[in-house]
Amino acid sequence: MLTSNVPLPNLPLITEPYRFEDKQNKLTGLFLGKDVDYRTLMDDFRHNYDQEEVELPTAEPLAEEIAINYYHLVFKALLSDLSDYYGFEPSYFSSENLIS
Repeated sequence: MLTSNVPLPNLPLITEPYRFEDKQNKLTGLFLGKDVDYRTLMDDFRHNYDQEEVELPTAEPLAEEIAINYYHLVFKALLSDLSDYYGFEPSYFSSENLIS
């Protein structure tokens, strides 16, 4: 889902663990293990599920929940960047205008 939708279309997903090597720094694609937002999100998920003492959902619902939260971070960052542009209007990005 992450590599097939906006804003990350056609990026190859790099699944190998990040090892701080020059070879890996030259790779092009979505390297979630290197993405600080994704790593923070994963730590938050682990912490929240540990604190709640509930059983983890199965893989697919958990992956969907992670993807939604990750996209929220990505969109939030994009909107922050767009807010510097002339003509930016926050209401244009309201849920009423984005979800039909």
